[in-house]
Amino acid sequence: MSAAEAGRHAMRGKGLVLGTLCLAALILNLDITIVNVPLPALVRQLGATTGLQWVVMPTTWCSPPWCWPRAAPGEAGPRKPQRLTGRRARKADGMPPFDYAGTTSLVTGASSGLGAEFARQIAARGGGLVLVARSADRLAALAQSLQASHPVTVTALPADLSLPDEVSRVAVFTATAEIHVLVNNAGFGTYGSFAGLDPAREHAEMMVNTVAAVDLAHAVLPGMLARRSGGIITVASSIAFQPSPRQAVYGATKAFSLAFSEALWAETRGSGIRILALCPGAVATGFTASLGDQTATSSIIYRRTASPADVVRACLRGFDHDTMTVIPGLRTRFLAQGHRFFPRTVMTRMAGRMLAPGPPGPEPGEKGKENHD
Repeated sequence: MSAAEAGRHAMRGKGLVLGTLCLAALILNLDITIVNVPLPALVRQLGATTGLQWVVMPTTWCSPPWCWPRAAPGEAGPRKPQRLTGRRARKADGMPPFDYAGTTSLVTGASSGLGAEFARQIAARGGGLVLVARSADRLAALAQSLQASHPVTVTALPADLSLPDEVSRVAVFTATAEIHVLVNNAGFGTYGSFAGLDPAREHAEMMVNTVAAVDLAHAVLPGMLARRSGGIITVASSIAFQPSPRQAVYGATKAFSLAFSEALWAETRGSGIRILALCPGAVATGFTASLGDQTATSSIIYRRTASPADVVRACLRGFDHDTMTVIPGLRTRFLAQGHRFFPRTVMTRMAGRMLAPGPPGPEPGEKGKENHD
């Protein structure tokens, strides 16, 4: 074997090892640091072939010296990265954990599921709330419960976000009530062959899942930028990472939500604003009850569900750290990253099989993600 061939074999071997480590970090969500320094040719070549622009490495055991931060003036060499945990954790821009005391958070889809859980955890952190959903009775009951449990102000604002006039009314309300955190959580899904679904319901789904989120972000973001404080959380989904047969419109709206949120994250760097996209898998809420086809509960995707409390806790932890995207759960992270390593045709067929109805079984109960009631 010539020296050139030996070099090529060595390069391929190093690339395979490095790629495996990167994938492990992404899937396992180890204590990771995103490398923001120029990378050697090997890493750049790996990024070009896998779509990874920066290498994600676990700092605990495999960060190589070339990925350490550059030495400060007067230092002898590169500084080994230090692990910071809890309230000492900081992102690259030095933002501290978000302080909810004295702030007001507007949560849409707040009457149940993830929205209600966001309200509970934000109230527990000392933040005031504006709760938006269609169900006035459930909003009033939740507001009363939160105010009885925590010394916070809670305002119930019933609204149907599938109607443009109702969205405008909520947007106008934000001009009189200073909103520090917007949680775009409202949304619902449909299930079945696209050609057989109700066009009016599909249209309403797009209005709630995307248009309302954009309009409310437009209403609150300028004020946040002026104050150099605040943030927007958008609830997307792990379904956003690949097409979703049998949930074509729902998956497309969540792909929009993810792309929209990540673009805002990039636009607001250095402004003091936090922008986060939450991409959970199936969560134990009332989502599947609103799908219109209960055979969805027998599909592989909806058989296993996560706890709403765990999902929201992971989201708010990421919000504290100014994280761009949070994908809770090992299984969900693995599925969400599949598009990096397989052709889209393969991922689409896999998603179709996972969303297809399974054989009849015992009633699984209330499962799913989130609706906007």
